[in-house]
Amino acid sequence: MKNIRKTISLLLIVAFIITSVPFMNFNNGRGVEAATANEIVQDAQSWVQVTPYSYGGIDLNKGCDCSGFVCAIMKRHGLDFIKMGIRDCWDMRDNISKYGVYLGNSVDVVQPGCIILTNPDSKGRPGHVGIGAIDANGNKMMIHASNSTRGTVMDSLKWYGVSQIVAVVRPNIINGVTYSNVKGPGKVTLPDQDSMVTDPTKPVYTPEVENAMKTNPGHPFTIQTEKITTSSSSDAVKWLQQALNTVMNSGLTVDGAYGPLTKSAVKAFQKKYSIKANGKASKATVLKLTEIHIKNMAVTSVIIDHEEDDVLEEGQSMTLDATVTPATSEGAAITWTTSNEKLAKVSSKGVVTAVSEGNVVIIATAPNGVKKEKNLIIEKSWHKSEWYNGRYYNKKGKQKRKLSATWTVTKSGKRRFGDSSGWYAKKKWLRIDGAYYYFSKKGYALTNGWHRVNGYWYYFTESGERLEKQWVDGRYLSSDGKQERRALGFWEDTEEGWMFKDTSGWYAKNKTIKIDGVRYKFNNKGICTNR
Repeated sequence: MKNIRKTISLLLIVAFIITSVPFMNFNNGRGVEAATANEIVQDAQSWVQVTPYSYGGIDLNKGCDCSGFVCAIMKRHGLDFIKMGIRDCWDMRDNISKYGVYLGNSVDVVQPGCIILTNPDSKGRPGHVGIGAIDANGNKMMIHASNSTRGTVMDSLKWYGVSQIVAVVRPNIINGVTYSNVKGPGKVTLPDQDSMVTDPTKPVYTPEVENAMKTNPGHPFTIQTEKITTSSSSDAVKWLQQALNTVMNSGLTVDGAYGPLTKSAVKAFQKKYSIKANGKASKATVLKLTEIHIKNMAVTSVIIDHEEDDVLEEGQSMTLDATVTPATSEGAAITWTTSNEKLAKVSSKGVVTAVSEGNVVIIATAPNGVKKEKNLIIEKSWHKSEWYNGRYYNKKGKQKRKLSATWTVTKSGKRRFGDSSGWYAKKKWLRIDGAYYYFSKKGYALTNGWHRVNGYWYYFTESGERLEKQWVDGRYLSSDGKQERRALGFWEDTEEGWMFKDTSGWYAKNKTIKIDGVRYKFNNKGICTNR
């Protein structure tokens, strides 16, 4: 009996341990394997105005930058970005499948506890990141390490348009399990959206910091005025790397190491500004970086050459040009972005290509953030496998051919269609501006009357347009322009009025048909009502 009791006791202890393991915390308050969205939000929100902003920081007590804050919070709830080799915003964008599920790139898809990547550069790479939340009134918010002045804050996402959110990601640790007991240091308060008066896309700095940023491209590192080499101090190289990121958007890691990537970025800058391109940061290179930065920061306005709304059809392209004021800032690099790449794409040189029907905004942004927006209306393209306004649209309605084409007329009145490369249409049908034309083997459009092509008769106008779905000279032309009907049409003057018949016995009634270039209406008795 004692052995039985002992066995039962052991079994009960084992069962207790097995069922208790998931609810135990073995990592001293640094997180477990899963968390609820609410727990992540409450933890992150409790660090608001507690965690200072520190560039490169990842410690919630000592300081974090934006990605460091997200890494630190998520680690407390079981998602260790650093172990996964993910540290900054770019890493988070490029490795979404490793840690979460992509939800979209708009405020609408933001959920509590999600990761929000924002502020894209000209290549679509995010420059900022935070954690999603919803306030007491149901408004979408973001908890993030903003800047050195504001620290860690919770801001309304109403400031973020469709062009400012790169991705919203739901981390895999959010799965509804409620045994995470991690808690932050502060009191959780969810602010009213109306109380958020600061635009987080325009960080607030002290006057001293603002002036330093306008004159020093390598801020917060001390401005450099002499050449920088591989043997220069770490801070000098960090200044160079930060300056190249600011002026050239080089994407360098600011680590103080003058390696191959830094050398390549220096070389690219030198090439752009006509300095001996050897990758060595000479005094002239260093001074030029500051000169260009000051010019960029002085921009007061951006002007787009097309001020009015423009209309493009799907597949069409147009080139926008932007200038800046004052004149002393002329030449400042403009970054082109689109509010919706599904509707229109824009290249780094301002070439806009219409993709799909809708309204879209194209934005030209100066290096200091001054911008100008242009509204575009994208209309559905009905042009497929045809030439329209000199441009060729393929079967998908897209423009692929770079050269435009035009009509030319010889002295004898013959018409050709070709482009500046010397190409011209010959021995083929072409659809041009909504009409079909046939070109002979010598490249001339068939015109002025009846012509036989590939065994069928067609009628062409003086300009070469093929006629369709009408009667000409008593012969009916089908929807593809062929004269296939053997019966001949003719007018007959009856007692009730004019009728149009053919030799098979058919006559027009209850319809409008085109006869020799004129539209005629016929009633239910077949009598023409407008002749």
